[in-house]
Amino acid sequence: MTITENNITNYSYSFFYRAIYRYGNIPATIILFAFLISAASNINYSLIYLFTFVITALLIYYINKQYLTMYKILAYNISADKEKITCTDFLFSKRKIVIYYSEIEILEGGIFDGRYNGLAKVCDRRSKICIGFFSKISNSVQLEKILLSNVNDQVYSRVLQKLKATKRNPPLSTERDKKA
Repeated sequence: MTITENNITNYSYSFFYRAIYRYGNIPATIILFAFLISAASNINYSLIYLFTFVITALLIYYINKQYLTMYKILAYNISADKEKITCTDFLFSKRKIVIYYSEIEILEGGIFDGRYNGLAKVCDRRSKICIGFFSKISNSVQLEKILLSNVNDQVYSRVLQKLKATKRNPPLSTERDKKA
Protein backbone atom coordinates (compact mmCIF):
# COMPACT_ATOMS: atom_id res chain seq x y z
CA MET A 1 0.00 0.00 0.00
CA THR A 2 1.29 3.42 -0.87
CA ILE A 3 -0.28 6.80 -0.31
CA THR A 4 0.36 9.37 -2.99
CA GLU A 5 -0.47 13.04 -3.21
CA ASN A 6 -4.17 13.91 -3.50
CA ASN A 7 -4.82 11.27 -0.82
CA ILE A 8 -4.89 8.36 -3.27
CA THR A 9 -4.07 5.00 -1.72
CA ASN A 10 -2.66 2.24 -3.91
CA TYR A 11 -3.09 -1.46 -3.22
CA SER A 12 -1.29 -4.28 -5.00
CA TYR A 13 -0.24 -7.92 -4.56
CA SER A 14 3.21 -9.16 -3.64
CA PHE A 15 5.23 -10.91 -6.34
CA PHE A 16 4.39 -14.34 -4.89
CA TYR A 17 0.61 -13.86 -4.87
CA ARG A 18 0.66 -12.10 -8.23
CA ALA A 19 2.40 -15.20 -9.70
CA ILE A 20 -0.02 -17.60 -8.01
CA TYR A 21 -3.13 -15.69 -9.11
CA ARG A 22 -1.85 -15.27 -12.67
CA TYR A 23 -0.22 -18.62 -13.41
CA GLY A 24 -1.28 -21.06 -10.67
CA ASN A 25 -3.60 -22.98 -12.96
CA ILE A 26 -0.80 -23.92 -15.38
CA PRO A 27 1.13 -26.36 -13.14
CA ALA A 28 -2.14 -27.71 -11.70
CA THR A 29 -3.49 -28.36 -15.20
CA ILE A 30 -0.25 -30.04 -16.31
CA ILE A 31 -0.27 -32.39 -13.30
CA LEU A 32 -3.96 -33.20 -13.74
CA PHE A 33 -3.45 -33.73 -17.46
CA ALA A 34 -0.75 -36.33 -16.67
CA PHE A 35 -3.27 -38.13 -14.44
CA LEU A 36 -5.87 -37.85 -17.21
CA ILE A 37 -3.55 -39.52 -19.73
CA SER A 38 -2.69 -42.25 -17.23
CA ALA A 39 -6.35 -42.94 -16.50
CA ALA A 40 -7.24 -42.92 -20.22
CA SER A 41 -4.53 -45.41 -21.05
CA ASN A 42 -5.74 -47.81 -18.33
CA ILE A 43 -9.49 -47.71 -19.00
CA ASN A 44 -9.24 -51.06 -20.81
CA TYR A 45 -7.99 -52.79 -17.64
CA SER A 46 -10.61 -51.63 -15.18
CA LEU A 47 -13.68 -49.41 -15.15
CA ILE A 48 -12.40 -47.65 -12.03
CA TYR A 49 -10.07 -45.77 -14.38
CA LEU A 50 -13.11 -44.42 -16.20
CA PHE A 51 -14.29 -42.90 -12.92
CA THR A 52 -10.78 -41.45 -12.36
CA PHE A 53 -10.74 -40.12 -15.93
CA VAL A 54 -14.09 -38.35 -15.52
CA ILE A 55 -13.21 -36.85 -12.13
CA THR A 56 -9.84 -35.60 -13.42
CA ALA A 57 -11.42 -34.11 -16.54
CA LEU A 58 -14.01 -32.32 -14.39
CA LEU A 59 -11.26 -30.98 -12.11
CA ILE A 60 -9.32 -29.62 -15.11
CA TYR A 61 -12.50 -27.99 -16.42
CA TYR A 62 -13.44 -26.48 -13.05
CA ILE A 63 -9.96 -25.12 -12.25
CA ASN A 64 -9.58 -23.48 -15.64
CA LYS A 65 -13.13 -22.13 -15.60
CA GLN A 66 -12.45 -20.49 -12.22
CA TYR A 67 -9.19 -19.02 -13.48
CA LEU A 68 -10.81 -17.63 -16.62
CA THR A 69 -13.46 -15.95 -14.48
CA MET A 70 -10.75 -14.61 -12.19
CA TYR A 71 -8.67 -13.34 -15.13
CA LYS A 72 -11.60 -11.19 -16.24
CA ILE A 73 -12.31 -9.47 -12.92
CA LEU A 74 -9.12 -9.57 -10.82
CA ALA A 75 -7.32 -6.24 -10.75
CA TYR A 76 -3.70 -6.48 -9.63
CA ASN A 77 -3.52 -2.77 -8.79
CA ILE A 78 -6.31 -0.81 -7.11
CA SER A 79 -6.21 2.89 -6.27
CA ALA A 80 -8.75 4.43 -3.92
CA ASP A 81 -9.50 8.08 -3.26
CA LYS A 82 -12.42 9.96 -1.71
CA GLU A 83 -14.90 9.33 -4.52
CA LYS A 84 -13.82 6.28 -6.54
CA ILE A 85 -11.64 3.23 -6.95
CA THR A 86 -9.53 2.79 -10.06
CA CYS A 87 -8.53 -0.72 -11.09
CA THR A 88 -5.66 -1.48 -13.46
CA ASP A 89 -3.24 -4.25 -14.39
CA PHE A 90 -5.67 -6.98 -15.40
CA LEU A 91 -4.19 -10.13 -16.92
CA PHE A 92 -3.91 -9.91 -20.73
CA SER A 93 -5.60 -6.51 -20.70
CA LYS A 94 -4.53 -2.87 -20.50
CA ARG A 95 -7.99 -1.71 -19.46
CA LYS A 96 -8.64 0.71 -16.65
CA ILE A 97 -11.89 0.49 -14.71
CA VAL A 98 -13.18 3.35 -12.58
CA ILE A 99 -15.98 2.62 -10.11
CA TYR A 100 -17.52 5.45 -8.13
CA TYR A 101 -18.63 4.58 -4.61
CA SER A 102 -22.08 5.99 -5.31
CA GLU A 103 -22.49 3.53 -8.20
CA ILE A 104 -21.57 0.38 -6.25
CA GLU A 105 -24.53 -1.96 -6.28
CA ILE A 106 -23.07 -5.20 -4.93
CA LEU A 107 -20.36 -6.10 -2.44
CA GLU A 108 -20.13 -9.88 -2.21
CA GLY A 109 -17.75 -12.73 -1.66
CA GLY A 110 -14.75 -12.86 0.63
CA ILE A 111 -15.01 -10.69 3.71
CA PHE A 112 -18.33 -9.24 2.52
CA ASP A 113 -19.90 -12.70 2.94
CA GLY A 114 -18.26 -13.34 6.30
CA ARG A 115 -15.29 -15.34 5.04
CA TYR A 116 -11.74 -14.26 5.65
CA ASN A 117 -10.54 -15.67 2.33
CA GLY A 118 -12.02 -15.82 -1.11
CA LEU A 119 -12.59 -13.47 -3.98
CA ALA A 120 -14.42 -10.30 -2.94
CA LYS A 121 -16.42 -8.66 -5.73
CA VAL A 122 -17.38 -5.03 -6.21
CA CYS A 123 -20.06 -4.46 -8.86
CA ASP A 124 -21.01 -1.18 -10.51
CA ARG A 125 -24.72 -0.73 -11.32
CA ARG A 126 -24.21 1.82 -14.08
CA SER A 127 -21.73 -0.06 -16.26
CA LYS A 128 -22.58 -3.57 -14.96
CA ILE A 129 -18.89 -4.30 -14.43
CA CYS A 130 -17.50 -6.27 -11.49
CA ILE A 131 -13.96 -6.26 -10.21
CA GLY A 132 -12.48 -8.58 -7.66
CA PHE A 133 -9.71 -8.73 -5.11
CA PHE A 134 -8.42 -11.22 -2.58
CA SER A 135 -7.56 -10.53 1.05
CA LYS A 136 -3.89 -11.02 0.12
CA ILE A 137 -3.78 -7.59 -1.52
CA SER A 138 -1.67 -5.16 0.48
CA ASN A 139 -3.62 -3.78 3.43
CA SER A 140 -6.89 -5.34 2.31
CA VAL A 141 -8.63 -4.44 5.58
CA GLN A 142 -8.19 -0.74 4.84
CA LEU A 143 -9.54 -1.21 1.30
CA GLU A 144 -12.57 -3.02 2.71
CA LYS A 145 -13.11 -0.23 5.24
CA ILE A 146 -12.95 2.39 2.50
CA LEU A 147 -15.49 0.50 0.42
CA LEU A 148 -17.89 -0.04 3.33
CA SER A 149 -17.54 3.55 4.50
CA ASN A 150 -18.42 5.01 1.13
CA VAL A 151 -21.14 2.78 -0.37
CA ASN A 152 -24.78 3.75 -0.07
CA ASP A 153 -26.79 2.69 2.98
CA GLN A 154 -28.69 -0.07 1.17
CA VAL A 155 -25.51 -1.90 0.10
CA TYR A 156 -23.98 -1.39 3.54
CA SER A 157 -27.08 -2.87 5.21
CA ARG A 158 -27.03 -5.94 2.94
CA VAL A 159 -23.37 -6.62 3.81
CA LEU A 160 -24.09 -6.28 7.53
CA GLN A 161 -27.06 -8.67 7.22
CA LYS A 162 -24.84 -11.24 5.51
CA LEU A 163 -22.23 -10.90 8.24
CA LYS A 164 -24.85 -11.29 10.97
CA ALA A 165 -26.36 -14.31 9.19
CA THR A 166 -22.98 -16.03 9.37
CA LYS A 167 -22.96 -15.22 13.10
CA ARG A 168 -19.77 -13.26 12.75
CA ASN A 169 -19.34 -9.80 14.05
CA PRO A 170 -18.39 -7.35 11.36
CA PRO A 171 -14.59 -7.52 11.38
CA LEU A 172 -14.36 -3.97 10.14
CA SER A 173 -14.81 -0.76 12.02
CA THR A 174 -15.77 1.96 9.57
CA GLU A 175 -16.40 5.66 9.89
CA ARG A 176 -20.09 4.84 9.45
CA ASP A 177 -20.01 2.60 12.55
CA LYS A 178 -18.44 5.40 14.59
CA LYS A 179 -21.27 7.79 13.64
CA ALA A 180 -23.96 5.34 14.75
